[in-house]
Amino acid sequence: MRLSCKKGDPGFSDALIADRSLHIYLDGKDICCVCHTADEEQGTAHVYMLNDEGKKYYDPETDDVAQEILTGWVELKHTDSEEHSDAA
Repeated sequence: MRLSCKKGDPGFSDALIADRSLHIYLDGKDICCVCHTADEEQGTAHVYMLNDEGKKYYDPETDDVAQEILTGWVELKHTDSEEHSDAA
């Protein structure tokens, strides 16, 4: 499955993006806060780069947020409130 918050991307879906229970994992690490496009089949995650302070890094050449494509085991997973209550 592919999911993107970028309009025009084949994985764009308003409904899935609005679903706050959906998380994106790369090699087991939750990257939902920095990922704008994830593809489980390709094993790619398009993420915003962060500076040393953990804030989005703006590339002065493009005047936009710097991005990179990470590869690995990508998983789109719904978290369930019952899972969290069982773990407590």
